[in-house]
Amino acid sequence: MYCALCRKHKVQNKQNKSKTFVEEPSCRIRKATFKDHANSQQHKDAIEAEHLQRVSGFHKAAEKGKAVKDEVYFNAFYSVYWLAKNEVANRKTLSLLQLLEFLGLRDMKFFDHQSQRSIREIFLTLGQTVARRVLTNVQHAKAYGILLDEVTDISVQEMLLAFVQYFSQESGMTEVKFLFVKNLLEESESADSQTIFHTVTSKLEELNLKMDHCMSLVSDGASVMTGHRNGLAVKLKEVNKNMISFHCICHKLALACTDTLKELDYISLVQDHLRTLWKYFEDSPKRMAVFLKAQLALRAVTVTDRTKQRLVLRLKKACSTRWLSFDGSVNALYETYIPVVQTLAKQREVAVAEGLLGKVHCYKFVSTLYMLKEVLPLLATLSQVFQKGTLDFSHIAPSVAYCKSKLNEVKRNKAFLHRLHDDLQPGGRLGTAEITITPHKVSLAESLTEKYISALVKNIDARFGNCLPAVSAFSVFDPVHLPEPSQTSFADYGKTEMNVIGEQFFASLPNEDRATRKEKLQAEYGKFKYDLASWKVKIPPECQPNREQPPEITAMTWSLQKLAKMGHFYEELSFVAEIILSAPVTNAWPERGASALKRIKTRLRSKLGDDMMFSLMHITINRPELGTSESREMVEQAYEDWKSAKTRRYRSGPILNTPASSTEHEPPHQALPCNEMSDAGVQTEVKSLGTSSATQPLAAAISETEALSILQLNDITDAECDTENDLDFDFSL
Repeated sequence: MYCALCRKHKVQNKQNKSKTFVEEPSCRIRKATFKDHANSQQHKDAIEAEHLQRVSGFHKAAEKGKAVKDEVYFNAFYSVYWLAKNEVANRKTLSLLQLLEFLGLRDMKFFDHQSQRSIREIFLTLGQTVARRVLTNVQHAKAYGILLDEVTDISVQEMLLAFVQYFSQESGMTEVKFLFVKNLLEESESADSQTIFHTVTSKLEELNLKMDHCMSLVSDGASVMTGHRNGLAVKLKEVNKNMISFHCICHKLALACTDTLKELDYISLVQDHLRTLWKYFEDSPKRMAVFLKAQLALRAVTVTDRTKQRLVLRLKKACSTRWLSFDGSVNALYETYIPVVQTLAKQREVAVAEGLLGKVHCYKFVSTLYMLKEVLPLLATLSQVFQKGTLDFSHIAPSVAYCKSKLNEVKRNKAFLHRLHDDLQPGGRLGTAEITITPHKVSLAESLTEKYISALVKNIDARFGNCLPAVSAFSVFDPVHLPEPSQTSFADYGKTEMNVIGEQFFASLPNEDRATRKEKLQAEYGKFKYDLASWKVKIPPECQPNREQPPEITAMTWSLQKLAKMGHFYEELSFVAEIILSAPVTNAWPERGASALKRIKTRLRSKLGDDMMFSLMHITINRPELGTSESREMVEQAYEDWKSAKTRRYRSGPILNTPASSTEHEPPHQALPCNEMSDAGVQTEVKSLGTSSATQPLAAAISETEALSILQLNDITDAECDTENDLDFDFSL
């Protein structure tokens, strides 16, 4: 065993000229030997020489590390934030930091918390910081709504995803944020309504969110969520009588389309044919190659490999559980109908190809394809409107009315049949299909169109016609429907609706308090009507009703946003306005959350716990964008929280080393630096002799702290490293 300081300054015992610890190793590995050497004049001279040598490598490394510590750790935290935001595996952290050092950020070598425990703590702290910012805003809101959905992840665990919708006084807008994710079967044998109820209430309490402020719930309409007797909504209403439960309008639209398919067998058969066609080509590389070559031959162009992918199309799978898949499948076959028919004709020896050719190569199928090409985009547009992030119920009626008017227009005009007949003429887009047209076939196509669209409109009305009384009463906040103050109906306008709203949202109060609040609500609305009448002429152009398309923001939403900020004038009405704005009507956000969960928790990361999933989901969904001041403030706050969470042990020497031959002015080497441990803070040199059993008793006898204290080295380097395999003393014989 050598003494690094004594060897560095080449000091020796002045009395006996002994060179032990300098040129000759000490073989007496005992605590007394440490004490004797530490108290010797030889070692004191080495310490004094080290103090006098201000250009010491130890001192320079320590001072440099202290000077750039905050910057280095901020860069490390920001790098971890980028990894989580882009859903990259946690274990890539050290590799990314090495890359940053290789690309020129040489100071990153002073980041010395490389253990898996430390990296995990950084990820958790970042996620908790993002979550705390969200929870603070929700806690300040007077009302919020929750969005729930269940999903099975890659590890076959049933997870409950929860989002929260609230009105932010700071931004003046309705916001939807990820709230929590929880394994439902961790403490229960069945994911029934009681389990979900216990999970939701316990998590809300854990996140310090008052159940009394939870005024609305939206789900996919499953019986476990909306059952009339034992559903989750019923159990939550027992806790908060003011809550309103919604069935997701996206799922309602999907159910309306599914009901229509059940009524018309041929439309359902067309969907089956589309799915069979997709499977026929998708399961065979040979068939797919023939299909793609048929498309290129039809275009009669010479293409490169790069442009080939742009010129050829693939069929898409039609699935009833995917909202827009039927539309995508119809569009793909509409564009590639001739190549599909030609490919099937060449492969008639295959029974499936012969059967599919007989199904799709006829006027009835082609006319239905053209009709669906006209109808399904209207339904897809309506579904996309419903999937908007902060949609409220005021968008439902105008969007549905617009879609229905367009569907009825298709039924009246039947313009798609005229376009089909033009395409079937020689020289037309489908001229080579050789499909004959007869009056009887045209009559059948027209009849099918009328039946399909009529059934579709009927099912949409059936799904969206029923509305809760409280939701219907919200229309009194729409300035478009408000009578003029000069009209006789103005005085009594809204009294009935205000009574319904008061009964709904003040139901949990005692009778006397409820009556008082309702009277105050009526009085405030009597005054607010005059403000609403003055706002009527100030409605922005983007909120005005438009026959061509529904507005991006309705006049009602615009007026509610203004009202929600006027709590000092209208205490009760502003509370109702926040309830309306925070009421979610679509479950699209939990669906997006399920997709994010499956991207994060992959086969290689299947053991992620709930706490890590909580943090990663908050970062990937609720995170501020990189490069913004908000993201910088969030990362700085996370660093401060992580640093103050407990006493951190730092190390002055570099951890991520560059090769010895490189300097700050030299270009980077061709190979990335290895992740080697530096000995800048080591005060004894080691000659490794393998895994000798002689080192085991010493490691137990002399601890790291005792050795530093004995050698009086704390005044030179008072830092340590938390990396498990990084010791300030290694020993060999």
